[in-house]
Amino acid sequence: MDLETRLLEREQYGEREGRKEGRKEGLEKGRLEKGRREAAKANLQKSIQGYRKFGVPEDAILEQVLADYSQYFTPEEIRAYMKK
Repeated sequence: MDLETRLLEREQYGEREGRKEGRKEGLEKGRLEKGRREAAKANLQKSIQGYRKFGVPEDAILEQVLADYSQYFTPEEIRAYMKK
């Protein structure tokens, strides 16, 4: 009986430590993704401004930034940035 109790305690300890480690990794990944998204947002705005500066039509700008930034933003978000 004592052996079973110790094995159960060891298993529970391992689960707790695993959860702690998982949370830590998740927070780090979330911070990294947030930083990437913020950098992409700044680059998106610069791209839109640059295309407009050279007189590129709005439809062509939309098509290009959708292709370049669709991994970071939805089409609705990109259209909203273009309206600013």
